[in-house]
Amino acid sequence: MTSEQAAEVKIARLLQKEDLLFPSSGAPMPERDPWREKVIHWFFSVVAALESTQQAGVKHPFNSAAVHVTTALLDNHLSSLPIDRSARFRRDRIAYQVLATSCLLLGMRLVHHQQRNESTAQGDREDIQQTEMRRTIKHHKQMDQQASHAINQYLLEIPSASAILRISAAPKCISEEQVLAMVREISSSRAFPRSQAVTALDFIQVFVAPNSPSDAVSISQGVLLEPAQERHANILANAGLFFVGFRPSIVACAAITIAKLRPFTN
Repeated sequence: MTSEQAAEVKIARLLQKEDLLFPSSGAPMPERDPWREKVIHWFFSVVAALESTQQAGVKHPFNSAAVHVTTALLDNHLSSLPIDRSARFRRDRIAYQVLATSCLLLGMRLVHHQQRNESTAQGDREDIQQTEMRRTIKHHKQMDQQASHAINQYLLEIPSASAILRISAAPKCISEEQVLAMVREISSSRAFPRSQAVTALDFIQVFVAPNSPSDAVSISQGVLLEPAQERHANILANAGLFFVGFRPSIVACAAITIAKLRPFTN
């Protein structure tokens, strides 16, 4: 399978996941939650605080991808509830905070799980390539060191519910037991994505071609963006979290288009 075919397969899978979250393009816009925007800002602030405690160069789920997945969980769970229960969350600020904290715990775990799977797959591919190239004792020692580094890299603990409540200075009336009960409710519901929830960042990653101007093949694999433009597209996708009802693929295309036109705008 060529890299172009692999990209097409990945796009098809992302679109299938997106259709599960947005089954009808003609559905009415969901009711805007009164605390949704503040909660998303809170997601970013908590993730940034956790990111500052990590060592440089070590992968972790404390990033904007976790916020995207968390927001998808929040929106999807609210939209899956009966009208009366959904309205309760929109009226009760404490209940909404418990739900948001629960979604953040699940969101970080989903992103961490996805990172570990991707790291394992990449390690397997590198093992095959290195085995074909060299079969020496030195090679095996290097492999052991790499495997040890990979294991240490992912001995990462996601903060507990109580830790997140402390970081966010949540009201004392919100307990860890409430959050864990909500986690169980979300994870057993039909709305819970068993793999990683599809986000605009996923689409940007597959839509944008590898930054290798010397490789003419890459032109056919996606949109060519400079590194600064790609960073700007991701920032725009983050801003897109504050709008309700837009499909992630549409947000990604809009972000890429604006980033592509950025040098020609004031």
